[in-house]
Amino acid sequence: MDAGFLHLFLVLSWNLMARSKSTETIQLGHLSYEEDAVGITFFKSKIDQDGSKRRDPRHIYANPLQPHTCAFLALGLYLDCNPMLAAGALFPGSSQRTRFGKGLKLALIEDNLVGSSEIGTHSIRKGAATFVSSGSTGGPSLVSICLRCGWSLGSVFERYMHYERAGDQFVGRVVAELPLNQANFAVLPPHFVDNNSDAVVAALDITFPTLSKVASMRGILAHGMASLVRHFDYVVDTLPAKHIVFGTPIFRQPLMIEALKAELATTNQRLQPSGIPPYIEVYRLLEHQGSSIDAMPRSIVDQMRGMLDERDVTHGTITSVLIKQTIVDALQVLGVGRHLDEPALRREDEQGQQVTFLYSWGGRMHKIPEGFEIPLADTATAWSLWWLGNDRLKYVPYNAIDSRDLGSKKQRRILSEWKLVMTELADRYMECCGCSLPSSWNERKAAESFEVAVRGLHLLLSTTPLERQRRFGQLKVVTVARLIRQRRGAKTSRPYQKRKRSEAHGTT
Repeated sequence: MDAGFLHLFLVLSWNLMARSKSTETIQLGHLSYEEDAVGITFFKSKIDQDGSKRRDPRHIYANPLQPHTCAFLALGLYLDCNPMLAAGALFPGSSQRTRFGKGLKLALIEDNLVGSSEIGTHSIRKGAATFVSSGSTGGPSLVSICLRCGWSLGSVFERYMHYERAGDQFVGRVVAELPLNQANFAVLPPHFVDNNSDAVVAALDITFPTLSKVASMRGILAHGMASLVRHFDYVVDTLPAKHIVFGTPIFRQPLMIEALKAELATTNQRLQPSGIPPYIEVYRLLEHQGSSIDAMPRSIVDQMRGMLDERDVTHGTITSVLIKQTIVDALQVLGVGRHLDEPALRREDEQGQQVTFLYSWGGRMHKIPEGFEIPLADTATAWSLWWLGNDRLKYVPYNAIDSRDLGSKKQRRILSEWKLVMTELADRYMECCGCSLPSSWNERKAAESFEVAVRGLHLLLSTTPLERQRRFGQLKVVTVARLIRQRRGAKTSRPYQKRKRSEAHGTT
């Protein structure tokens, strides 16, 4: 599991029609909120080494019709899986292009694709350019495509043919694989009615505790979260159950996801689509007109039935409408009717006590189901799971799990690593605050306490013995445990066992 790295790197390289080197250098400060799109600006390129040319954003669009290729969903998934990601590189660490190339090659080998040996990182750029220029008879202009790809047009063209937002926006929608010959080409990304509502603000602060404090990122984070909410069922059905995303707050807390679903916009009142050619509006009007014509017979029949029912009532005939209205009136008199339109609320036990499920397997009772596996989580996600568990899957807080609840020696060893890291973080918290850990926990307390606890640990483990910077925010718990032991000097010699390559890398 790579916490969404390979998928996002691939989708961004395709949508940006960029070299893998350019994708590698994207900084979070290069991202901009563009209403229905996300802009990414390259400050240096192969044909502009000194950064003296115009700096214009390349527009990235969502494709809610194809969630597996949607850039907004890929971005939301990656940021959700990396809650400690701070201002700086989108893909922190050195040689991320090489890391992507190795992961891409491994994925192609696993899929056993014919000709996979001929596919490399630059194939993505070639494929995107071919798709946009030749995938339809009504695609964007060649000048817009060349400007998007960062290709030199020659002195005459560069003097007279300049970047314009409309042209790049059109290219962005086409390369996002939106249907060019349908009204759905103008589809908007999943978005909230109000990004500043209490439910959305609270969810952003909990899910992205660091980046949510950066004002310029909040709109982008809201886009990513809205896509996660809209495609919640798709993510659950597609990704393996042990994927780290299912340990994050939005996938752990059923009440949070239900509250966010209620915030999703169902109309186009707040956002308007950009990068739309004129004929798409004609498609939309024709589609609306066709729907109206199709609905006309049913509407006429319903109106006639209503007129006949009303006429029969006046002659004393008992109709279904009369019976239904009589029942509703009787319920309202009894005080029952006022509850019919109220939304159903999920009840908790009146004492506010947490209900714990027990599972029977292996000849005894366990706190977790058979086959449970501790996820390969980063420290921030692990800290939340340690104190809160997973409400959606009915898992107890991981600190309540005993080694006897686990079914394999490997899982018991991983639990031991988690205990080491969580104990270290708890000690760092008490050392910094001078007080004990909270007696009761929620998502906000977990995020705030981790922010305090991790400061001291980050200072100790953020650099290698050669003084190189580590991607500390993306280090898994088992890796942090190994570094802590190396720092302390383990009492017993336990050689580090490298994970198998198939387990260390994933395609999502």
